[in-house]
Amino acid sequence: MGRAPTSPWGRRARDAGLDQKTLAALTGLAPNSVSRGLRGEWEKGVPAYLRAIIIVWEMLDEGQRAALLAQAERTK
Repeated sequence: MGRAPTSPWGRRARDAGLDQKTLAALTGLAPNSVSRGLRGEWEKGVPAYLRAIIIVWEMLDEGQRAALLAQAERTK
């Protein structure tokens, strides 16, 4: 993430090693949309799917993370 995250979910994503580019690849969103979502700028705050991806990412080991990213890239 370019600048320091300001929301708890943005900090949590950063601490898990999950950047905006990776979140964008996993969600199909543009990186700036991911950034807005992590800052809670959308009507209902941080979207549930972004929170879920961050939680899952924290649970995966490096190999599983790579497999998840590869799968996301194949399904574009």
